[in-house]
Amino acid sequence: MTQHPDAVQGSDGLDRRFRQRHRAWRIIAFMRWVTMVLGPAALFVDRLLVPLLLKYKVPEVVTFEDVVQWLILSVLPLDLWIDIDLFHSIYFHVTRLSCVLFVVFVVWTHLWKQKAEAAADELAHGQARMTEEIDLG
Repeated sequence: MTQHPDAVQGSDGLDRRFRQRHRAWRIIAFMRWVTMVLGPAALFVDRLLVPLLLKYKVPEVVTFEDVVQWLILSVLPLDLWIDIDLFHSIYFHVTRLSCVLFVVFVVWTHLWKQKAEAAADELAHGQARMTEEIDLG
């Protein structure tokens, strides 16, 4: 009651295909999260939340731009290559580009999730077929 070599090879191929698609989907989903934080979330905090809090006489809070500036210029030793004016011009473009990439990653994540689910279904059907072959064997 041994399995045919081609059935075992097919199962390994389906498993590898599922793992590759699942890994790609998770990497893209992580990049979606990063671009969401750098783009829409940063704009929401800097352009809407902080001015709203200041309007209601809440003490001035640190903006997202201040946190990123501190991280890049103080924590990481990038102040040797980036001055404050260059940072402000780059930050503006990074937030806008991250908003666009966020939309792209949302769509791309959805597509890769569907591919990973299809590969999981193929793997499950392949394993069920192999189990039936063994039972009938």
